[in-house]
Amino acid sequence: MILTTFTRGEVIEKLHQAADLFEERSRNYCYQNQKVMVVRLKKKKEEVKFFSCELDGQRYYQKYTYCLSSGYIMSNSSSVVTVLSDSKGVFVLLHSPLFSRANDYYMKTSLELRVFSGHFVNRFFERTGRSSINMTLVDKTMVILEQMQSMVPSTVDDEVIRRHGEPSLPFVFLQEGKKEVECSYLNDGDIAIVERYGPVPVWRTYVAKEMLFNSQREFVDKPEIQEGIQFAKDVSSKLNKG
Repeated sequence: MILTTFTRGEVIEKLHQAADLFEERSRNYCYQNQKVMVVRLKKKKEEVKFFSCELDGQRYYQKYTYCLSSGYIMSNSSSVVTVLSDSKGVFVLLHSPLFSRANDYYMKTSLELRVFSGHFVNRFFERTGRSSINMTLVDKTMVILEQMQSMVPSTVDDEVIRRHGEPSLPFVFLQEGKKEVECSYLNDGDIAIVERYGPVPVWRTYVAKEMLFNSQREFVDKPEIQEGIQFAKDVSSKLNKG
């Protein structure tokens, strides 16, 4: 089970173990259902399958999306997701092994560990008007990973950051490197308040663009900021296509 006393390396190692298991399950799923999947994928653009597993008392989740390319079944995976509960709150840990598959060739690239607070996840749904009826925290997180097409880190207004104080989570896996607070632009100008603990960002809350002050909205609407958001969208789209 992942504990707040784990180092960052120990946390990532556990997430890698889950990712390797999911990769094996995905391969087996494609092998055992290849003919049926090819027929289905010829009729529709993609097929989605969710995998879950339990390792040492911790449950992990990952979503795989399958499509056809030149007659081969291609797969694209989401972040590996797991939930960590502590006296400080509920947090979702995310680690993103990206798999590119063609002719039995696999390439794996690991992105840095990320953390979403339960507060951030719930605020995202509340402030974007999305329905979350009967959705678990993991379900919501999967939706956010699809919707947050761009993530451009930058400070919008020092006053926004100052109101949220200093990073204060005492987890051992966050105690590496400089601590700071930043804003991240999402999609068309919504904002996330992000506490960064060295290389690990913790997404703490979500602010819709409509909730910003006029001066902040004007800042977000600047051409250079919108260009950055669009660039991040384009990069994210290319990554999602494998």
